[in-house]
Amino acid sequence: MVKGCQRQMVMLRCASDSAFESAYFILKNEKQKIFSEDDIIAQANKIIAENCFARAKKSRIKTVLVAFASFVCGAVLATLATVIVLGLLY
Repeated sequence: MVKGCQRQMVMLRCASDSAFESAYFILKNEKQKIFSEDDIIAQANKIIAENCFARAKKSRIKTVLVAFASFVCGAVLATLATVIVLGLLY
């Protein structure tokens, strides 16, 4: 929740292919006078990039692990089915 009426905020509009329309950053009172506008926008872009890429990387690793586990389970089940079928034929 934003308290007070003298808060400064940075709003970044996202690219059209993004899942988000915009991002809002509320500045701390003591940080408003230290940094320039360009520094604040650069920091906000850095935060967005770090969070987006971190989630994408975790998601990609999870997808690869699920695909590999599915492949191994399928190979084991196919081997067992082959052994059972050949055992019944002989």
